[in-house]
Amino acid sequence: MPGPEASEHRAVLIELAVHAVAFCVAAAIGAMVLAPHYAIFEHDTDSASAAREAFLTAVAIAGGVGPLITVPLLWLVHRIRRPK
Repeated sequence: MPGPEASEHRAVLIELAVHAVAFCVAAAIGAMVLAPHYAIFEHDTDSASAAREAFLTAVAIAGGVGPLITVPLLWLVHRIRRPK
């Protein structure tokens, strides 16, 4: 039978998976929101490569919002579940 360390390890892995999924979902939403504005990236840069890099940087920044949302939510879940 696994000990408490195994259950803690499993909980940490689940939290990491939640953060990874949140990042991917937020990045996908960011890409959808920014895609119509791709012409602005092309206009403001010198080459198609630079426009693509700027667009992907903006999408990665948008993806960072996902974990920013899940961290406080998981903290709140831990606070509620913690034995008193």
